[in-house]
Amino acid sequence: QKLKKAGATNFRINLSHATTKSTEEYINKLQSIDINASLDTQGAQLRTASGTKLRQLKSNEMVKIGFVDMETGDNEMDFYFNHKEAYEQIQVNDNIRIDFEGLTVKVKTKYETHLEALCINPGNIKENKAVDVINRSLKLNPLTQFDKEIIRRCAVKNIEKIYLSFANNSDDVLQLKELMKESGYSNTKIVAKIETVQALANLNNILDVVDGVLIDRGDLSREISISKIPHACDVVLSLAKKKMVPCYVATNVLETMIQNPLIQMLEAFVVFHVLLPTLD
Repeated sequence: QKLKKAGATNFRINLSHATTKSTEEYINKLQSIDINASLDTQGAQLRTASGTKLRQLKSNEMVKIGFVDMETGDNEMDFYFNHKEAYEQIQVNDNIRIDFEGLTVKVKTKYETHLEALCINPGNIKENKAVDVINRSLKLNPLTQFDKEIIRRCAVKNIEKIYLSFANNSDDVLQLKELMKESGYSNTKIVAKIETVQALANLNNILDVVDGVLIDRGDLSREISISKIPHACDVVLSLAKKKMVPCYVATNVLETMIQNPLIQMLEAFVVFHVLLPTLD
């Protein structure tokens, strides 16, 4: 209520950190003060699965990695990734980075049901954390099964917007539109989140099929140097303005300055480049 009074008009429920129950509770709370919620999909990003127990992985520790909805037989996994279609694309000797804290594992063996990997840079494993294969892109489904379930359930909830995370091309958006049509959505808008190199490459076509775009600077910085984020923002904002498509800029890029001095200089550059021209 205080946020609404202060001027907040839209709240995104991040499905990467939600459950069916919590999503329902959030929507009901927001609607009780006359705010229609928005959904923010998990999208085409590999993540550690919900329920992953917090633990520290040490250097040279071997771990077994399974995939949600994929049989592992009698093998006990250390943790799981969410997109099972990634299993076929990950290869032996791939380096896999987990979250923003530097945790990295190297795939040593690929079994029929899971991966076995060696921890080459220690760190904490947590649930719902972003995962990427270093120097290689994976082709993932634009919506997870959880995304589809929630979108179908919320068709009668007057959802204001659906933010499509990791929208890589216009086809990803069209798949979401088809699901929304099948589920009975009418006035809900679609905002594509621009957070990959592929999205930048296909930006022109994406802008033609959405009601808005959102630049997620944090996740985008996983794929391009953080020093290039200001230029990427300029490009997206300029083209969106040209096509008269609303554009939003999000994510607290500065959070890592609290603990990681190695990138303080680069992030300070981002702030001065992006923010100072807007002050006047």
